[in-house]
Amino acid sequence: MLVVRSPGAEVYFSGGNTATLLKDIRSGAIGSSPTGLATVGSTLYFQASDGTNGAELWISNGTSAATVMVADINAGSASSSPVSIVGLDGKAVFAATNTANGQELWMSDGTLAGTVQVRDILAGTGSSSPAQITFVGSRVFFAATGATNQGQELWVSDGTSAGTYRVFDHLTQIGVPTSIALSNGFAYFGGSSQGSSVNSLFRF
Repeated sequence: MLVVRSPGAEVYFSGGNTATLLKDIRSGAIGSSPTGLATVGSTLYFQASDGTNGAELWISNGTSAATVMVADINAGSASSSPVSIVGLDGKAVFAATNTANGQELWMSDGTLAGTVQVRDILAGTGSSSPAQITFVGSRVFFAATGATNQGQELWVSDGTSAGTYRVFDHLTQIGVPTSIALSNGFAYFGGSSQGSSVNSLFRF
């Protein structure tokens, strides 16, 4: 089992009643502050900072040699701060930030070449701010902001740009999604129907 110890946090491996340092990603009292640990297949994905590249996407298979940064998504010392990591078809889907596109939906297979932005939902430097990313069947559902006059709405993605689209327009159908969850193969979420301020439970 992989765990995190703080302050000066690093990734530790716990076996039984003992924990041993897996890799000292950032030496010193500050630590790499690994967060958002998520297992996809047999690979652990997480956010960490080595002190040079900011908080970026890292992976580990439980060995020091294979605990490495995947990609410097926000180049240089700035952070891409990958969050809400979930698995989709053996790959990690998450929200991350870069200077050119703001915070958008990304996917990674654990390699530099295979770490790509899925879609620039809010085109340009603005952020669509994907949140509540939830795996349902062969897709992920999440809340995001499209065009500036749309606000936060329910989106779905199969990991491709063409397969990433808005499910409902809250101005005409279902309101801002809240608390997206998987149950019995369906995506459940809170929202309000057209012309109503009452928040109710919906299923898709």
